[in-house]
Amino acid sequence: MQIRGVIPPHWMPQKTQESQASEGLFQWVKVQHFNPRSRQFDGPKAVVRIPNSLPDRNGIPRFVLEGIEQSPLNEAGWYIYGGFAIDPVSTSPSSFAVQALEPRSLMQVQPTMTVASGAEARAYITRENWSPAKTQKGTAASVWVQSSHADYSDHSGPQEQDKWKDEGQDEWEEGDRALVVHLYGGIGGDKAEPTLFGVTTGHFSYGVANVITDPLTQELRFSIEYQQIYAHNSDGIVASPVQWSEYMGNLQRGWQGTRPVSDVLIDFPPVTQDYNFDGIVVSPMDTFVEQLNRMMARYRIGDGTGASIVTPSTSCVQDSNQALYITIKAIEKQVRQTPAIKTWLATHPDHPQTQRFRSLIDLGRALERQLVPLGMIRADWQQTIDMSISDTMTDATDAMAGQNPNGTDGSMDKSGGDRSVLAGIGSNHPATQPHPMWLALSTWRTLLPRRSHDEITTIFLEHGASLWVLRTNQVGGINPDITPRVPNTLLGQ
Repeated sequence: MQIRGVIPPHWMPQKTQESQASEGLFQWVKVQHFNPRSRQFDGPKAVVRIPNSLPDRNGIPRFVLEGIEQSPLNEAGWYIYGGFAIDPVSTSPSSFAVQALEPRSLMQVQPTMTVASGAEARAYITRENWSPAKTQKGTAASVWVQSSHADYSDHSGPQEQDKWKDEGQDEWEEGDRALVVHLYGGIGGDKAEPTLFGVTTGHFSYGVANVITDPLTQELRFSIEYQQIYAHNSDGIVASPVQWSEYMGNLQRGWQGTRPVSDVLIDFPPVTQDYNFDGIVVSPMDTFVEQLNRMMARYRIGDGTGASIVTPSTSCVQDSNQALYITIKAIEKQVRQTPAIKTWLATHPDHPQTQRFRSLIDLGRALERQLVPLGMIRADWQQTIDMSISDTMTDATDAMAGQNPNGTDGSMDKSGGDRSVLAGIGSNHPATQPHPMWLALSTWRTLLPRRSHDEITTIFLEHGASLWVLRTNQVGGINPDITPRVPNTLLGQ
């Protein structure tokens, strides 16, 4: 059966007789297991089967093994994912076939570098993060970007500050969540992927990082799940929630070996922690994930047309941020239409939860100015807001009343909204919409992935969030045919 093996090995590639018989399909690799008692790589030795990655349409394999034992990531080892399968050329009854690799050091709650708050922190996000020094092929880094910390603990009295140590690892506890802002760049070198006018746009998405205790090492680590709003493509990537090990680490489809990547984990309690107003729960993170899931479902079916195609107004970055904007409006409406919440806030003006909620409102206003820079809501966004918020509020009301949340005939919601809008056959049809370029320009700050990545994370930083930046640059083995290509903000770096 499929298993998840936590096996961080010291790679020692040596071909065996079996590997020679299967040349071109996979390689046998000697590894050494992690010993949880000694906390060293002196556990049992083993041989695993790692398939050779198939070249993509540009002739680039997604991952190469050659030289992986020299990778700086090899010292801390790798998580390997796969399963046992009958091997037709092996003398053993079965062997472990590796399907994905994940560098252990990247997921450890131990930064390799700390950046102070203020101007230095902002400069790191907007410039240093993609500087030549930070984009060296084969390297990776975990950078803790500090903030001017505000204490959002729901306890009265003096607050302990020792969790804000320079090392950063004490900032996190098991069960903590963080918002992830993901950006990848392009592929350069002798086998560079084609670009339009030399511009590398990259790809943008959001995600959620959970802090878990590793069952083998008993250390805290990040577990990242992307919420990928992804158009139909030839890379086998489906618009859906997907784990880091699959989206980045998969040996046939993952990006860790071919693209430079920045994952910014945002630790901001006003967003990542729930609110409980005497039994009425408001969860910004859960609401955001719900809206992202709605958008991913639309992308999977192309709003009923069968094809999701990237345009200036419909793209990974535009529609990921549309989901963020809808989340802001949904929470605003929930508070506005729930007197009990307003009463609780009014009667608890000095409660830490109230302070945290005020910070959420301030952040929402700043994000709204970023997402709608001209002050005019796009017509297609407004239609989605009307449907999404009415559905959410109706579902919540019906759940409390024990009624069918889908209404009577499934075609209209209880506020009269036409569900055909989300199927691509209602008033959201392209023929009734403004020109895509005008729609894109009305949300121009979310037109390019790099600009959105930098500006959204900077807004969080300026409102008191701390950031944990995970950067990789074509890690793993050595592929001399490619180099990292930095994503552009417009027509320059």
